Amino acid sequence: MKKLIWLTLVIAAFLFWKNTYHQDLAIPNPKLIPAPSAIGTKEDPLKRFNYENRQLIDPATGKIPINIHRKEAAFIKGIPTVESIQSSPSFRTKSETWSLAGPSNVGGRTRALALDVTDEKIIIAGGVSGGMWRSENNGLAWSRASHPAVINSATCVVQDIRPGKENIWYHGTGELRGNSARSENAPYRGDGIFKSTDGARSWDILPTTSDGLESVFNSPFNYIWNMAIDHTNLEQDVVYAAVYGSIIRSDDGGDTWETSLGPDLLDNLPSADFNQFGVSFYTNILITPSGTLYATLSVFTSQGNQSRRKGVYKSTDGISWENITPIGFAEFHERTVMSYAPSNENSVYFAVDNGDLEIWKYNDSNESWTDLSANVPDFEGD
Repeated sequence: MKKLIWLTLVIAAFLFWKNTYHQDLAIPNPKLIPAPSAIGTKEDPLKRFNYENRQLIDPATGKIPINIHRKEAAFIKGIPTVESIQSSPSFRTKSETWSLAGPSNVGGRTRALALDVTDEKIIIAGGVSGGMWRSENNGLAWSRASHPAVINSATCVVQDIRPGKENIWYHGTGELRGNSARSENAPYRGDGIFKSTDGARSWDILPTTSDGLESVFNSPFNYIWNMAIDHTNLEQDVVYAAVYGSIIRSDDGGDTWETSLGPDLLDNLPSADFNQFGVSFYTNILITPSGTLYATLSVFTSQGNQSRRKGVYKSTDGISWENITPIGFAEFHERTVMSYAPSNENSVYFAVDNGDLEIWKYNDSNESWTDLSANVPDFEGD
């Protein structure tokens, strides 16, 4: 009798376990799960389950992929942790293999460099004391494009990318600081802007930019930091140049010039000495694909005092300018270089030399600034 009772209890316990715990391990069957114990609503007890299931299924098959959790775990293991990034330099810098493209037998550093928009195998390169050079085969062979007897201090080059105008190029001359390997303050004087109308194969000086007095610093055209062409204007040949002290503008391809931003230094006596002028030592100009212009004028002057026109400026027509210098911008800034993001021209970046290095980002969409200087790597030393 006792054995029968004991056997009955064992069977009852097994049936209870099978109908409760074991069923919890099975895949839910909507027809068998009662509404009160299900997730969802009274109208659709499995609404929540079906919703989450749709987030996980493969749209092509309507099913959750086999072994997906194992694949997820393997993928997660391959994601670098913050600790591994901070401790391993390989995650911060990437080593690339570079080979010399030339020209290698010409004095001076290459500061003017561009790829022809009609054929990227064509490279235009200019040295601060080596003139202009041209390659048609990715740098395998070079030919000299500028005449050895003319000013050879090329510092910037720009191509007219408007349809039918791609054969027109301009390059500026004169490096105001740092040409000599022995003296960081040694300038290499220029004398104007050169123009090419044959695809940078030959260059001619623009007469209105040269006075032939290279021994005297009496013209803003003696030192040209950068140039830009308004490719959105299809009727006029609008060219900008960031020269010593100011930003200048031409509506006729360089035949005539007027001051666009900063003090007017274009009409001066031959005896003028710009070393005595308290104007911005460094200037820069940038134009975005849609035609928005950005310019910078340095605080630093050759006299050591502060320029009254210092700051960051924006313009949509190259005539009127808005000072957009952000609060917190380097109080004493020397040279500033700029670039817009190719993926979003409304994001413009500024690298500012204030003794150290500041990085700022300007968002033209909402006219806001972000200081990114904390992201500059500290490699110690200068």
